[in-house]
Amino acid sequence: MYRRTDGQFGVNEALFASALAAMVFSIVGAQPLTIVGITGLISLFNYTIYDIVKIYDVSLYEGFMVWNVSSITAQAKQFPLKKPGGFHWDFFLLGLTTFISGILFIPFPNGLVPQAPVHTDSLTVYETHVKRISSAEGDYVEPKVIAESVVEQRVSHFVMGLAIIGTMTGPLLVVLHIMPRSIFAGVFFVVGWGSIESNGILKRLVWLVREPRFVQPRDPLLTIRRSRIGLYLFWQALGVLSTVAISQTIAAIGFPVLIIAMIPLRWKILPKMFTAQELTVLDALTADNEVVLASLGGKPEMPEHRNNNAYDKVEEGQLTEGIRQRVGNIH
Repeated sequence: MYRRTDGQFGVNEALFASALAAMVFSIVGAQPLTIVGITGLISLFNYTIYDIVKIYDVSLYEGFMVWNVSSITAQAKQFPLKKPGGFHWDFFLLGLTTFISGILFIPFPNGLVPQAPVHTDSLTVYETHVKRISSAEGDYVEPKVIAESVVEQRVSHFVMGLAIIGTMTGPLLVVLHIMPRSIFAGVFFVVGWGSIESNGILKRLVWLVREPRFVQPRDPLLTIRRSRIGLYLFWQALGVLSTVAISQTIAAIGFPVLIIAMIPLRWKILPKMFTAQELTVLDALTADNEVVLASLGGKPEMPEHRNNNAYDKVEEGQLTEGIRQRVGNIH
């Protein structure tokens, strides 16, 4: 971002924006587990606006972020949260911090992925239970990792904000300036690999080519034809490729529009192509905790479930069986 904005947004500006957002959300945010700061997507938004300003000689630098998935992933269904989500209030706070950032001419903050779900995961208490299952081929033992509770507090996010402010001091800022880019590249490589390893698209592709003997007998995907899984993967890949393609052009500022366009696609078109049972398995809610959904008016009634009881064929609790889901994985 420093290079793309001709030095207007440097390390210190990014640190200050992250510290500002961290302090605000840790103190007055409804869900302080959501980590807020400067992320790759908002950096794309920032320097694309800068490019437009340079081309059209616009004197006013303004913009807003309309999409934030980090809050959802920080409160995903694998985390047994007890405190409400407060999505509307947190979006209001995000608007305030964005407004202040515009006045101070610093990068706009946003929810961080995968830092937000990783933060929640680090505060989650896990226990391993062993379950003995009988089948036609004999008995076998299936270990299951269960999230028992989450230490919901504001201290960790607040301390992160203080630590970021500390890095803005002279000695530490000098150290940050002399750090080789290869170190940052290594960090992004590790983060990127974690996202690839836990990516829902890749997991299902691997599942399709996996030998049957390595598939859990109670895997929900076994209730769906392989061709139907492939069709759903096509739509997922199309969405990813579309957003990546637009991000490589000056129209990158419009990538939230593509994300928003996926809402009517999921709400109107996909229910006509897939059964309720298939969508229940392939596209279950990311966050289904009643406490979390309370701030949204309760659990939404999905269009495929209206006047359709096909999804009842999926056994209660079957969608959560199997290996523990990696953080940062939406599907």
